[in-house]
Amino acid sequence: MTDACAIVARVDAVRRAALMLVEHGDAEMAQVGGALVAFLVTAKRPLDADQRHAPLESLLGLGPTWRGDVRRQRRDALFLDIRKRRYGDLSNRRAAEQLSIDAARYAASAWLRDQRAGRRPDGLPGDLFDLLSLGAVPAEASLRHLFDRQTAPKFALGKGQAAAQSSR
Repeated sequence: MTDACAIVARVDAVRRAALMLVEHGDAEMAQVGGALVAFLVTAKRPLDADQRHAPLESLLGLGPTWRGDVRRQRRDALFLDIRKRRYGDLSNRRAAEQLSIDAARYAASAWLRDQRAGRRPDGLPGDLFDLLSLGAVPAEASLRHLFDRQTAPKFALGKGQAAAQSSR
């Protein structure tokens, strides 16, 4: 199979998968399948000098920063999971401080060796390996802000407070 044949076969497989999503998926999956079909259709059309293909991101309704947003969301979820499992008995401030210290120690000692070997260690070093694989660990203050945001108490408004808020 030539490279061109392989590309055509791959595009055809994506088209078939997109049509399956449209025909057999729930509403969200059908929307994604429809966006993929639309992308493939516009990509086949010849372009005039002033035309451009619609980017897949726009057809899916994703903004230009979606990749960074997904990475940040995954990283934050990992931070919160590690905080809960490893530092659950500590205050947010102390957990942020300890996580920063532990990450810095691991980064300075075994991180490069583990990364080069492609070996994820067990336990806390494994969690830190995952964090460092996603990029640099944010400053302690950023971690504390993330932890505080997730654990802030949510107070219900009393009748008098709710009435006062609705009149504003």
